[in-house]
Amino acid sequence: MSWKPWASYAIALISFVIVFKAQSMGLAALCLLIALVAMIYGTLLLVSSRIAGQSRDESQLLGAEEIRRLREQAQRKINESQTAGDH
Repeated sequence: MSWKPWASYAIALISFVIVFKAQSMGLAALCLLIALVAMIYGTLLLVSSRIAGQSRDESQLLGAEEIRRLREQAQRKINESQTAGDH
């Protein structure tokens, strides 16, 4: 099971509610710390999922042979255009 950002935000919200209702300063400080960690963790999860969603498929990346072939093809076109311009 993967952890969702909204679950982390829900934990932070519950921690904030406990802070406002708490009578003990120690409990309030602990809940504030939990809320801070949960908010940061949820935000990092959200950013990570957005970045992963925008990453390219590795199968679309060109290999060394394909790059070499494309360079040779481009060089041939340049040479042909230069020789055609000479005549």
